[in-house]
This record gives sequence, structure tokens and C-alpha cells, in this order.
Amino acid sequence: SFSYESDSMSRIHIINKNGVVEALIEVPPFFITHVLGSYEDLESNMVHFDVLQYDDASAYETLCDIENIANGQEIPDDYTQVTRYSINMEDWSVYEIKNLVTDPDISQYFEFSNINPAYYTKPYQFAYLTHNAFILQGSVVKLNVNTGAVIKRELPDGLFPTEPIFVADPNGTEEDDGLILMSGMDGGNEKGFIMVYNASNMEVLYQGISPQKTLIGLHSKFYSFHIGCSESDCTPA
Repeated sequence: SFSYESDSMSRIHIINKNGVVEALIEVPPFFITHVLGSYEDLESNMVHFDVLQYDDASAYETLCDIENIANGQEIPDDYTQVTRYSINMEDWSVYEIKNLVTDPDISQYFEFSNINPAYYTKPYQFAYLTHNAFILQGSVVKLNVNTGAVIKRELPDGLFPTEPIFVADPNGTEEDDGLILMSGMDGGNEKGFIMVYNASNMEVLYQGISPQKTLIGLHSKFYSFHIGCSESDCTPA
């Protein structure tokens, strides 16, 4: 369990890739579960990093407990903040802390965030998140971190989603050219499921049910058939 000290300041450590600690910055208390993207903007001399932030540790202390998952409790509005920290690299001061979701109609309980991995450490525009993980009305969300615009696709009743995974189109030219894969548990059928979305508009391309029950799971990873293959081609016949 976590011992969250709400009266203590939180700290951001800025560490150079060579291992040198550049700065230790105190900020108002927070609790972070997952990250989106981060990058340096040399033109403005800023480093930006985006996170899923909570006011306390209840995301781990209570929401992950199976009894709380099953009792139908409602999550408070704006439970999660998708927060960007902008740090001035000249004096390592906090330039700005802001919420990246600007749509007032989106109740903010987000988890399991991902971006196109080709944009790690680079300026990026799109993030993909699970909305209402472990509870009813689960959805997948595409967030434009520059404008705050959101595309939300609610899953059919009884489907409990986990992490959205971006798979790039090998012939794509845009950041969001590709697919979103989301697995999870089909509560009605007591089996696993997979949803495949067009990452550009988040339209459903495929919904599949597994032949047996699967675990809920937390994190996922996509591997093509040639990765780890001892033969010239492991693609199923």
C-alpha cells in the first residue's frame, strides 16, 4: 500500500541522460500513475512532460481492490487530471502546470495512457487513454494534447477495457496513421475480447471474443509475428 502525505510537497527530479541530476523541483502534492509523452522544446528552452495525476493515492489504494471494482461505485468527476508540466531549462523553474483536457463534458477518470512510440522524446499531438477502467461505461479516448479536443468511443455494455496500444501503419506518414488495439474482459460472456480501432478517427474496425476466459491484465504490448521468430516467417498460415 501507499502512504500518501498530502501535507508534503512533491518533487520532480530532472536527470540528464548521462546520469547527472540537473534539478530537484518542489511542486504542489500529487500522485501520478502513468505518463503520456515528454520532450524538449529547444526553441522555447522548455521541457514538457505529461502525466495522469491524482489528488491522492486512492487510484491504487481503493480502485484496484476487487470488491470496489465489483460494487458499482461511481468515480467522482474530474478524478484524473491529464497534466502537463512545463519546466524552464535555463533555471529549472516551473513555467506552467495545466490540464490538457478542455472538454467540460468529459468526466475525467482516465488510465492506461499511450502514444505512438515513434514519438517518444519528440513533440507529439495525440494520446490514447482508457476511460472508466474497471467500472461500467468503459471507453477508449483519443486526446489532442495541443487543442484539448477528445474523441470518445464507448464500449458495448459489459466490456471492461484495459490499455490501448498504438500500432503504426508501416506505410503511414502521419502521427496517427495506424491502429489502436484494446483488450479486456467481456463480463457477460466471461471471456476476453479485443477491439481494433482506426487511430485517426477511432472508428471500430473489428471486435473479437476469445474462445475462453482471460485475465483483466493491466499493461499490454504489441509484437509482430517476426519478433522472436526462429524461422524466416512465423505468420500464421
